[in-house]
Amino acid sequence: MGPTDPNKAKEASPESLRARFAADILHNSVHGSSNEQHAEEKIRFIFGDISTDAELTSNMEKEKNCSSSRDLSSLLRVAPKVNQSP
Repeated sequence: MGPTDPNKAKEASPESLRARFAADILHNSVHGSSNEQHAEEKIRFIFGDISTDAELTSNMEKEKNCSSSRDLSSLLRVAPKVNQSP
């Protein structure tokens, strides 16, 4: 992506998006967060409260385990005993 200032980007990272496509510091072709916390704040602001891949994977695993438990319990059900007279 390159430094925010396209003039600096042209010097430091000439193949970066900003060096190649930015007009000036206000029109620097792309927006990026400066750190992970800033990125999370921006994502939450734009998309609302969404789950991360790790949370989705964890939830899918829990759901799969729960589903497997239900399937197993249905297989283990024993038919009611029938009263048989001797």
